[in-house]
Amino acid sequence: MTRVTPTTLSSGVMAGLQASLARLQQTQQQLSSGRRLTRPSDSPVDTVAAMQLRAQQGQQEQLARNVDDGLAWLNTADSALTQAGDSLTRVRQLVVAGSNATNGPAERQAMAAEVDQLRAGILQLGNTQYAGRPVFAGTQDVASAFDPSTGGYLGNGATVDRTVSDDAASGRVPVSVPGASAFTNLLADPAAPAGVGVLGRISAALRSGDTAALGNALGD
Repeated sequence: MTRVTPTTLSSGVMAGLQASLARLQQTQQQLSSGRRLTRPSDSPVDTVAAMQLRAQQGQQEQLARNVDDGLAWLNTADSALTQAGDSLTRVRQLVVAGSNATNGPAERQAMAAEVDQLRAGILQLGNTQYAGRPVFAGTQDVASAFDPSTGGYLGNGATVDRTVSDDAASGRVPVSVPGASAFTNLLADPAAPAGVGVLGRISAALRSGDTAALGNALGD
């Protein structure tokens, strides 16, 4: 017959109290931290699962940041191109008016001056930046997409891409338009004499009264 001594009873009670206290402290720690796992030893299996989940969450957060950044690139370019389109509409009106024989040299000179101002504005729009980078320069590391003096294109034909999903086939999308595609030969034209672009040729034709050149520029 096994004899239970007071010391044995006391030790058992103390062990139970200590275990209960440890569980209470763990519960309090979980409540205060908001975490069921406070250290890997709490549950190695759950720790691995939590680490995998955290990695997936980090990846999704990065993709969300990529989407936001891509939308900002697109919105910036869209705003610049919309304004450039409005300016080109005005240039077209001036070309049509300049081709009209009722306008004399003084009127055409004023029209040419306005075209020059519109060209300067379009050149500035072509050098629009987002986050310190020109949005129309492709992936070229340059300060401006177009030469501020000549209007020559300084970028390349590549697009800025952003990864927006983990799909290998369609997860990476372009978020920019190269300036050579967006503005073509408006600001500078390597194929033309002295590399003068369409807008420059329009200005010169207005000043000289060359209606045939204005007609060609209207087609351009």
